[in-house]
Amino acid sequence: MRAPDPVTPLWRAAQVFRLLSCIYALYFQIAVNPKFDHPAIGWLLFAVLIGWSAASAIAYLQGFGRRPAWVLAEIVVVTALAVVLQAIVLMRLITVYISVHESRPPSSRWPSVAVHSGARLERYCSARTAAFCQAPGVNPN
Repeated sequence: MRAPDPVTPLWRAAQVFRLLSCIYALYFQIAVNPKFDHPAIGWLLFAVLIGWSAASAIAYLQGFGRRPAWVLAEIVVVTALAVVLQAIVLMRLITVYISVHESRPPSSRWPSVAVHSGARLERYCSARTAAFCQAPGVNPN
């Protein structure tokens, strides 16, 4: 019989943060997405975010995701989403947002869960790598 994982509460807390981040992303989608030229792209990316978030939450809560391969996959997926988000920000879609709201879109806090996952595995190198890879996806606001 295996001993309980002493960092299980941290994994659970990260999933609560993930849920709150997804709720915020839904709010942002509903509030802002209709004003963009191509709202379907936003909904597609939101679906990927929710799908991956659900799969990761289940994996971490059940325990099978607490492995370097899963955390690395999460870092790759989240970094890809952050890069795509920045590509969209650089497109005309952001021009519409800025003209309507006179500000930049809110920062992307949801990628930080992947960084925390790497840190909880005591893989400081992977946590630093995740933070570095995701830095372009986080706005300074």
